[in-house]
Amino acid sequence: MPVIETPYWWETDHLNFSSYFFKDNNIKSAYDLAIVGGGFTGLSAAITASKIGAKVIVIDKTIPGHGASTRNGGMLGAPHKISFIETVKTYGEELARELLGEGIEGYNFTKDLLTNEYVNSEFSNYGRLRLAWNPQDFMQLKRDVEEAKRIANYDVTIVEKKDLHNHIGSEKYFGAALFKDHGGLNPMKFHNSLMQKAIRLGVDFLVNAKVKNIYSKGSQKLIVMDESEIVSKKVLLATNGYTTSNFNYVRNRIFPVPSFIISTEPLSRQLIESLAPGKHMMVETRSRACYFRISSDGTRLLFGGRAALHMINNKKASGILRNLMVDIFPVLQDVKITHCWSGWTGFTFSKLPHVGIYNNLNFALGYSGNGVALSPYLGHKAALQALDQEEGQTAFSKTKFESRFYYYGRPWFLKFASYRYRIKDFFENKKRAIN
Repeated sequence: MPVIETPYWWETDHLNFSSYFFKDNNIKSAYDLAIVGGGFTGLSAAITASKIGAKVIVIDKTIPGHGASTRNGGMLGAPHKISFIETVKTYGEELARELLGEGIEGYNFTKDLLTNEYVNSEFSNYGRLRLAWNPQDFMQLKRDVEEAKRIANYDVTIVEKKDLHNHIGSEKYFGAALFKDHGGLNPMKFHNSLMQKAIRLGVDFLVNAKVKNIYSKGSQKLIVMDESEIVSKKVLLATNGYTTSNFNYVRNRIFPVPSFIISTEPLSRQLIESLAPGKHMMVETRSRACYFRISSDGTRLLFGGRAALHMINNKKASGILRNLMVDIFPVLQDVKITHCWSGWTGFTFSKLPHVGIYNNLNFALGYSGNGVALSPYLGHKAALQALDQEEGQTAFSKTKFESRFYYYGRPWFLKFASYRYRIKDFFENKKRAIN
């Protein structure tokens, strides 16, 4: 049986919202806020704006959620992509404290949605395990944990190598940091819940409509698609790794990186419990880090990573990820892979998300692989900013949002970065061999 090349999540809850989508090519209504992108960021922004009385439309070039929002691993946690120590080094202790504290606030915002409003999203908070690939990484983890506790009082503990068997059925790692309150969800079910909420609040949706340009029209914006035009007071860009060349200022500051995920066939309960006795979300410290978890229904192992830093076909990616998975869990040698899919993550050069405005265009993006937790929160903040609400202030408007002289929207350098990371992998594995 061939491997299915669409996300496993799509088979768990794929509701049909087509009756709520505009089919009319001549939309006449004027809006207070037009949101480009119907993922977690865009839907959260739409919900927030609608709740305070704004008339909102969401525009998506395909179908809302068919980008990264329903293609990810469904893991969520508070820390950012860069370490606590690096955050302090780059931004100073005061802003680092704000960023780390708001990372917790963003996670709690999303967790509150999942526990109080969108309870069918299969949220569980068994914690997230950051696994040290070599002894040096473990020492760095310890230093990061100390800094995290000092700056933001994170609920995180160190797990020594001798105790790892209580958390993971693998001998590959040298210790870990356990973020106890972190968790996972079913991203398809979460997205569908957000869609249902937005529809109930009266949000309009225009789909399969690529925005070609945005013009100023007095105090308003004219949004031009292939076959329609929309007038809106404010526009919010929520496209992350799917940002097109029509938004060059943003596109030149965010680059798409592919992430690939495979799913095993259904496994026995005994095997599942042996792989992940702690039921945690798990991610490695190595440069080309793998991440893995048990599916929300407790039946499969989902295993993701950078099979390549540039897009490759799913068949090739499946083979690479399967080999990595079996290296970590040899007991899965004979297990079949049923799904392999990919999606684009949006990275900034700072590896931190950014909420901002340029030429009266608001945006929230650049989650750098941590969008499940932060995108609903920052979509909420961006909507408040766009509507001139004081509550829209966020430390993520102070993160670096820079381009590079060699980058003009096409990440040609990622192929070369793949070779660089292979070299890093070589030396990281050498550190393992020494110990």
